[in-house]
Amino acid sequence: MDAITDDPFDGISIFQGTFRVSLHLWVCAGSWGSQEVTLAFRYQEGCFKLVGYEGRSVQRNTGETTDRNIDFLTKISETTTGFLDSDEHETNRQPLQVDHLQCLDEVGDGLEFQPEK
Repeated sequence: MDAITDDPFDGISIFQGTFRVSLHLWVCAGSWGSQEVTLAFRYQEGCFKLVGYEGRSVQRNTGETTDRNIDFLTKISETTTGFLDSDEHETNRQPLQVDHLQCLDEVGDGLEFQPEK
């Protein structure tokens, strides 16, 4: 049975010189996972550069959550893990190794984008 999904596009917003594209993946059959992603871009050096990433994934069968926030300008990555039914979470903040800011066309599919690469 193939997975059944809805339209992943949640919207675009513009704020303080950046535009943000929000996407989600919610599969009603064939997977327990759901995902939300927001990518922030700013125009500089001739293209729209990826400057921020926010991602949230939830395993609906276990309630496990992972939130990931990356600021590519400050090169800081923050990952918070926990469970839907608990107020206890663990946050890990670390420097991010980034050689250059990626242009929009380098990012590709926002739901499949891997910030570490």
